[in-house]
Amino acid sequence: MNKQILEQYSQAKRESRDLENRIRLIDSRIQNQNFKNQKSETVTMGSKGSHSLGRVRIDGTDRDYSKTKTALLQLRLRYQTLQERLDGMAVEVEEYIQNIEDSRMRMIMRLRYTETRDGRQLTWREVAIRMNETEDSCRKAHDRYLEGDDRTITQS
Repeated sequence: MNKQILEQYSQAKRESRDLENRIRLIDSRIQNQNFKNQKSETVTMGSKGSHSLGRVRIDGTDRDYSKTKTALLQLRLRYQTLQERLDGMAVEVEEYIQNIEDSRMRMIMRLRYTETRDGRQLTWREVAIRMNETEDSCRKAHDRYLEGDDRTITQS
């Protein structure tokens, strides 16, 4: 595992939050606009001379409702697929972090990649506060470690 996989994990978590927000937005749009699921209209059935042959009611689904509901279902499916992928990635990331020998680096990696605050990844500043270090020292140590780890992986 290298920096790319850790970055992919972070990006996938961001994508997951984005999908959650979009799902919430469409859900609230459906609730607030009170789409009429069924739409009906009464029409005249032709005529014979000056008299109509009768009236008939035609039932159907509101086109906007159908499009919005379809978009919502597609987003939910994408979200579910992404969550399954994230679960697998999380296991890999956790295993990678547990195999880091240096305790400080293990802590930095755990805080940066697995800890969350309000559903989002911790910033370097938040990591630094928890580590009682500076933001730059944590970020640079992280970057140096991954650069060294990349060299080890490519040489093997």
